[in-house]
Amino acid sequence: MFWDDADKPAVSVPFGDFFGMGLGKTSSYHTVFFANPEGKSFQCFIPMPFKKAARIQITNESGKRLSHIFFDINFEKITTWNNNYLYSIVAGTGIPLPPLPKILNCCQLLIKGKGRFLGVNIGINTNPVY
Repeated sequence: MFWDDADKPAVSVPFGDFFGMGLGKTSSYHTVFFANPEGKSFQCFIPMPFKKAARIQITNESGKRLSHIFFDINFEKITTWNNNYLYSIVAGTGIPLPPLPKILNCCQLLIKGKGRFLGVNIGINTNPVY
């Protein structure tokens, strides 16, 4: 997702990770920010303000042909910009995490700047065979 004609995306993360599918496993759930009601549709409820332009780009890097993708984007036009609005920024780091007791410290190191931290999706594979 690109806000206001930016060259770099503000939201750049694998689709499944963005919607909380740990390790590619999907199930039905509903939270304040996300939902997957029947385990196969994905919804995001995070406000994502922008001043003049927004571009959402989905890239298929799987090597498989996807025959269908359906989307619905709801937006509300605001007449004045409030400087307290914050851009939504999401990044998938792919950084191997340290042992469990140090995970919170690792996440804190990745967060920089003014804003509100909404959460983190961490998938833990305890046995590489699986």
